[in-house]
Amino acid sequence: MNKTKEIIITSFALFPLFFGAGNLLTPPLLDHYSGNSWLLVSLGFTVTAVVIPILDILAHDKLQDDMYDFGKKRS
Repeated sequence: MNKTKEIIITSFALFPLFFGAGNLLTPPLLDHYSGNSWLLVSLGFTVTAVVIPILDILAHDKLQDDMYDFGKKRS
């Protein structure tokens, strides 16, 4: 498979991981309910919406050879 096609497939897989509907709707809702604790709430949202997906990608990279092995059935 050529490199351009691999980049496009990977991009379409990673985009919803970082920018899904929850990442679009949740921050304003959290801001509305957080009051004076907005900094703590923002930090928690950043950890769960950015840091954990990045760690997920790094873990997948360590454990798998490429993206296609992730979807293969294991025996």
